[in-house]
Amino acid sequence: MFTINLSSGHERTLFAFLDPACPNCRLLEPALKRLASDFNVVIYPVSVIGGEESTDRVAPLLCEKDAQKRAAGWHRLYSADNGMMTPSEETTPADETCLKAARAAIDVNNVAFRKFGFAGTPWVLSDTGWHLPTGILQETGTLNLFLKTTDSESGHE
Repeated sequence: MFTINLSSGHERTLFAFLDPACPNCRLLEPALKRLASDFNVVIYPVSVIGGEESTDRVAPLLCEKDAQKRAAGWHRLYSADNGMMTPSEETTPADETCLKAARAAIDVNNVAFRKFGFAGTPWVLSDTGWHLPTGILQETGTLNLFLKTTDSESGHE
């Protein structure tokens, strides 16, 4: 319930702490969508920028049982037509029990975000714990080279 998996089944994983109200997260979204074809991309939604508004936008997604619909819903948060209903779009309101649990999950993600001392969103980590600056995430080749180089290193941030 704490995450939205954009993809799975790949050798490497990227963990991203993102807030739908974050303008830089919006700029990073196309790169994460591309990287999802080569990496497992796991989103930890937070509301450190948008507060209750971000929580209200993400909580229903965390209640979605279908992983593909959950990921599609996440991408829709960043689309230019966000908030506009399309004819093919079906929305089933989540029950209050699930929404309450989803809000609590977002709160836990917020606590983790702060306890880890992350400077802001977006904050992306490799599966070995390295912070990945957004510039590295723009090209799969650059990211792969960085990961290969840092895999053998210890004592990172």
